[in-house]
Amino acid sequence: MGDSTSAFSKSSQDSNEQRLVQELCKVFGLLAEPTRLRIVLLLSRRGPMNVTDICEHVGQSQPAVSRHLGLMKLAGLLESEQRGKFNFYRVNYDIFRRLMNALRPIDAGHHDCECFLECVFGVPAGRAESHNDNSAHSDGNGAGPG
Repeated sequence: MGDSTSAFSKSSQDSNEQRLVQELCKVFGLLAEPTRLRIVLLLSRRGPMNVTDICEHVGQSQPAVSRHLGLMKLAGLLESEQRGKFNFYRVNYDIFRRLMNALRPIDAGHHDCECFLECVFGVPAGRAESHNDNSAHSDGNGAGPG
């Protein structure tokens, strides 16, 4: 009976690892495209933005940026919220945190993942959720800061 339990456990681990590999391939594949990576970095540094503002920063047309945003939203990398007639996009830090936790060594602490978020996205440790606040980044009409 121990052998069947062990086989089930191994099968379950293999299945979990396959799902992780698929998710990592999807995320890294999306972020391998320079414009998408620039959009994620932009949103992580400036907070939620609408398509018009993102287009101005990345120098691409609205249809091209909307396609990038749609793919990343579908993959769970971004979230959106409608405010009036605009959709505001923001980074979903939870997926990055989950993936980094899956990649870290078993004996590594939670701190390593937070350091990654801070180094790559400029999000201070423990502030990823509050970093999604848009109040200082745009007036809601696409005008952006300033």
